[in-house]
Amino acid sequence: STAVVDSSDFIPRRSRRSTHRKHVGHRTELGTFTHKPSQWDAEEVSQFLQLQGYGQYSESFSNNEIDGQSMFLLREHHLMERFQMKLGPALTLINIISRLRHPPTS
Repeated sequence: STAVVDSSDFIPRRSRRSTHRKHVGHRTELGTFTHKPSQWDAEEVSQFLQLQGYGQYSESFSNNEIDGQSMFLLREHHLMERFQMKLGPALTLINIISRLRHPPTS
């Protein structure tokens, strides 16, 4: 007998639990934030991290008093050294923060 091979077996499937989250625009889904991200306090930054899928770092950000202004000063090495992030998630979070600072114009 001949075995039937399903071509979908060769197509890589995306993991349902991805560590990278899609960016959520602060003007729509983040309706609880009524002012600019640069004016956020540490608690609002912590909430933003949770919404972006970085909840495991939110307490550490809060303990380090990362508010909106200091969030915009973060670089990959800060996230990797201070918060023990791996490079991939650190780069992704920096990209999310960058897009928050400079939202795309419609």
